[in-house]
Amino acid sequence: MVEIAEKYLDELKIANTQYVITKHIDKSHQHLHILANLVNNDGANINDNWTGLRSKKTAEKLTQEYQLITVQKKNIGLTNVNNLNEREKIKYKIYEAITNNLPQSATLNHLEKQLAKHGVETVYKYKGQTEELQGISFSLGKFKYKGSEIDRSFSLKNLQKTIANKQLKTEKKSTIPAIFTPHKSMEMQHKEMMQKE
Repeated sequence: MVEIAEKYLDELKIANTQYVITKHIDKSHQHLHILANLVNNDGANINDNWTGLRSKKTAEKLTQEYQLITVQKKNIGLTNVNNLNEREKIKYKIYEAITNNLPQSATLNHLEKQLAKHGVETVYKYKGQTEELQGISFSLGKFKYKGSEIDRSFSLKNLQKTIANKQLKTEKKSTIPAIFTPHKSMEMQHKEMMQKE
């Protein structure tokens, strides 16, 4: 793991600086976190342009090289909740509440009402003094998180997209004409249609 971490830093050209590699045990799969000083030992800034994109490409490269398993989706079953601090535990409770209620929610308001049953408050951020939604947060007890902080798919934009896609699917289903019903024979249905004409 240290070898992989050092290769990762080398690929990102984070060198001649202090860094810490920590192994985390909050999930059942092995993983680590890296903290690095972006001012090197000579006092010069380390270039962090496009770090997110370069980091992703480097991680993909190392995943293939070391035949690692990529995480496709957050799996709460793999998280050792007992090892988390209180703030992280609450975040996972909100994650579970949203995950369990979003599939049945036709609107953001419906999701908000469902989450309230679990003690989760939905807080909207508006643009200036307008009614234009700009962001969404969720709170439980004394902790509050932006939607994207809980999971990227829970940002306002992504929640709206998920709900809109669900509504489109529902609308498509309701506009499909019911010409034939499966319990009648095709011949019988054809006769009925001919009589109507």
